[in-house]
Amino acid sequence: MKINNNFNDKKPEIEFQKHINAEEEPLFELSAKGADASNDIEYVTNADGSVTALLKDEDGNITYDVTVNSEGKTISETTYLDDGNIDTYTEYDGSDDKNIILKSDFSYTYDDNGTHVLCESDFNSDGKVDLIDEWAFSPDGNITNYKSTSDSNSDGVFDEKYQIEYDTDGNPVNVKSNFEIDNSIDNSKQGALGDCYLLSGLNSLSYGDNGRNLIEKSVIENADGSYNVNFQGAGEVYTITEEELALARENGNYSSGDNTVLLFEIAFEKALTNVKENPEKYPKEITDIINADTSNLKQYAGSIADYGNMDLFCYFMTGEKARTIYADENFENISELLNNFNAEHEMINVNFTDNNGKEYSVFDVEGNSCKLLSAHSWSLKSADNDNITVVNPWNSSEEITFNRNELEKYIKFIETAKIPEM
Repeated sequence: MKINNNFNDKKPEIEFQKHINAEEEPLFELSAKGADASNDIEYVTNADGSVTALLKDEDGNITYDVTVNSEGKTISETTYLDDGNIDTYTEYDGSDDKNIILKSDFSYTYDDNGTHVLCESDFNSDGKVDLIDEWAFSPDGNITNYKSTSDSNSDGVFDEKYQIEYDTDGNPVNVKSNFEIDNSIDNSKQGALGDCYLLSGLNSLSYGDNGRNLIEKSVIENADGSYNVNFQGAGEVYTITEEELALARENGNYSSGDNTVLLFEIAFEKALTNVKENPEKYPKEITDIINADTSNLKQYAGSIADYGNMDLFCYFMTGEKARTIYADENFENISELLNNFNAEHEMINVNFTDNNGKEYSVFDVEGNSCKLLSAHSWSLKSADNDNITVVNPWNSSEEITFNRNELEKYIKFIETAKIPEM
């Protein structure tokens, strides 16, 4: 059994030589410092235009690989054990400095016959294990059991446990879980789903007592361990079972961290499916959003990632209608809303413009370069004459403060809605 929990110890010391503007040169060159002449580096061009460099040892075994996109920016790194199994895997968003990590360090342990695999994950890149996954396989390679233990609120206590057993076809047949829903909305990270509008809306509600009270009154625990999510604005209640929570967490596409956020994601997905299947029960402006079918919007097919905005979120949560204000049409109105912003009584999602399809990078007040992701909702935490603080749903535990005069240049539009008193 081989264990390595430190990515930086395993990772070779490398140098990049990028050739972005020279067509006769490769996209980039990789060199391992101190490597002897027997080391070999192979370059593979992928179907999406990215290039992967494979560092091999003297026997031709891959020990490390790195993939860069067509702009020469790193998007993933992998280290391997001596037997060829993956040791650690890190996936980035393609930033110059790799400071935004989508998937962090994964450390794998295998038994000698390959029937048991343990994966320890460090999602926060703080050197501490946040998630332990264990898989059991039959001798013919079919998964028979899966266990997961997670420190869902990053308090150092592994408090989220679930176990899934599978039949011979790989279908879950027995799911046990122990989820705690504590109504906290302060430490979640958007997963693979494009539901930034939903997560930013929940984050906005968490900034004041009225919003937190609304979240608390929307969640009821049942005697059987399931939860009811009461969307008070729409007058609808959806029940989420422990099994649904466990399978959604194991799926990996939903947000990580706060269990309350995961609960709302599943319930909201059920609500939007209900709108799709029963449009006659809902206002036309809501069904128009979900059934939109243009070159820019996908027709809703049962996923919260298909399309959404604050209007959908507010309709279900509060019954209030959101307003969308575009900076190029009425920037004075945006400026006035920022001047009078009070997180206790209203929520604002901010969307930034792009530069011919590329995101702008702006320095925050700490001097850190931050990429203003476009086509993406950020929640507004606070604003005054000097600064604006926003939260990216990719990591709701981090607040980013910018100089207001600087950031206002990049606002494309905002969505705003009132928070009812509870």
